Amino acid sequence: MVKRWNRLLVAFFVLTDSMFGMISFVLAYVLRFDTGLIEAPKGYPPFAQYFAVLPLIGALVPLAFQVQGIYRLRRGRTRVDDFFAVFVGSILTVVLGIVTTLYVQAYYLPDDAKERGAFEVSQLVWGLFLVINVSLTYATRELVQVNFTTSRGRTWTIFGNHWPSRSGGQYESAGYRHIAGETLGYFHQRALEVHGPATPALAMGDFNDEPFDTSLAIHALSTRQRQRVVEGDTPKFWNLGRGDPSMPTHVTHCSAQGYAVGAAMVGPKTCVTGPMTQRLEPRRRTLFL
Repeated sequence: MVKRWNRLLVAFFVLTDSMFGMISFVLAYVLRFDTGLIEAPKGYPPFAQYFAVLPLIGALVPLAFQVQGIYRLRRGRTRVDDFFAVFVGSILTVVLGIVTTLYVQAYYLPDDAKERGAFEVSQLVWGLFLVINVSLTYATRELVQVNFTTSRGRTWTIFGNHWPSRSGGQYESAGYRHIAGETLGYFHQRALEVHGPATPALAMGDFNDEPFDTSLAIHALSTRQRQRVVEGDTPKFWNLGRGDPSMPTHVTHCSAQGYAVGAAMVGPKTCVTGPMTQRLEPRRRTLFL
């Protein structure tokens, strides 16, 4: 089950990294050609020319990050480690993008497509993409929210977490995790306000704290008691890693240092099924996983 949660978390980051890569590429084009801040002596290419490159960017970003080892969940990774991993991965994306576009231009495109500038990307756009992608991706490594809509039209809110590590000292670094917990609690409440109070929510990932620590119990508003989550006036998470006396086993995994590596928390309207969990609301039979 732990491996299953880890695979889901990695898939979540792959999806969001691909999305942020394509957004960064579009923003780089807009800054280069649409704002008028930078002169374009060779003219202004149509957006359709760059739009055709977006699927390539969406595929190269996760590939480069995988080569860089970003998706291998490791203990003790600091924010500096995360920054340089994203930075080097983004540089690798640019290198692969330049090589791929030049190769396609040289060997696959017909002459008329070459004359139109197909798969031709400005060097300045690549540079802007590098800066924007590093900024967007690094800024969202600790907490990412994605909303999914089921075939029946129901919205699921999922939070991917990778909170600051304890490598600088548990108490010295606790404030950073308190901020992350407060942020998670805020966006949980916002998700219910925007999408409705019956919106299922799932928070998963690497919290780098014990389930009973202040960051999770106080700031993220998580509890081991299912009834407090269902009947509470404020949005709370049911922390599956803390252990409910009514549950024989729990969704959690601990490192050699003792603190949580992978854990999951669910909101008041969430139904998670499997050998480790049970429904929060018997009347709601929405399945996830």
